[in-house]
Amino acid sequence: MVALAGGTDAGGSIRIPSAWSGTVGFQPSAGRVPMLRPNTFGESTFIYQGPITRTVEDAALGMQAMASFDPRDPYSFPATNDFLGALDRGAKGMKIGFTQDFEIFPVDPRIQATVEEAARAFTELGALVEPVEFKLEYSHNELTEMWCNLLAISSYDILQEFAASGNDLRELTPQDLSPVLLEYADKVPTRTMSEWLHDQKMRTHVLNRFVDVFADYDLVVSPTLAAMPVNNEVSGETYGPTEINGEPINSSIGWCMTYLPNFTGNPSASIPAGLVDGLPVGLMVMGRKAADEDVIAAIATFEQARPWVKQYDAVWNRE
Repeated sequence: MVALAGGTDAGGSIRIPSAWSGTVGFQPSAGRVPMLRPNTFGESTFIYQGPITRTVEDAALGMQAMASFDPRDPYSFPATNDFLGALDRGAKGMKIGFTQDFEIFPVDPRIQATVEEAARAFTELGALVEPVEFKLEYSHNELTEMWCNLLAISSYDILQEFAASGNDLRELTPQDLSPVLLEYADKVPTRTMSEWLHDQKMRTHVLNRFVDVFADYDLVVSPTLAAMPVNNEVSGETYGPTEINGEPINSSIGWCMTYLPNFTGNPSASIPAGLVDGLPVGLMVMGRKAADEDVIAAIATFEQARPWVKQYDAVWNRE
């Protein structure tokens, strides 16, 4: 265990483990933490780096150290945020939209109840909280498949870079590569340009809907994940459920609402909302692009009102 861990997030890999371990995971705005890549333009605003911590203050401290400008990242912009200064700003006067499912995801009702109760804290802290609709035109399965297609391009590119350097991972360590990763990466050479452009059109639709929503709201609050925690597999291939509320989902990422802000570049964080049968439930707080300090301010005041450190004993001692 460490006080601060760094994470890389293409669809939730900072916020998913945070939600299921009762910790804080912060995914910054696209370009806030620069990333240097062998193929600079191969991934665009899709993969982020950020901290995983026990407290919001530690997350703010981590971001204060990580945020910077690097001209080698074309999406990087000057680091002007004062993350530590945002800790005491509070959420009073903020306008917050609340959604349980973005109108498309099936969500475990136990999570819905826990998150709805947790979201009331923002009202008690002086924010205006009201339901918000995103009006997305695509189903969660369509968006999940699109995410898998886009991630496959990055995975394929990484495998090609290793092979070009004389380290073909498919030949050297095939046992260490995820079968799902290989399945999607192998599809990349066979996909057409029109299919790729359609994926980008879908992503653009999500971006435009986020822009419309954040024109009216400072923050949006939702469950981080649609499913309760699952056991880690010894093989390392841990997946979520194949269905929620009787509705089939992609077990790799279909239970994760976290990938939506990866499409758009908005900052988001997962914080502990509470426990269900001794297991952690995450609350996702998203902000306007480049307004990372608004997210820090909101989750810091939430933590002060509903501290979660005492929950750790309940989680660690769970039988």
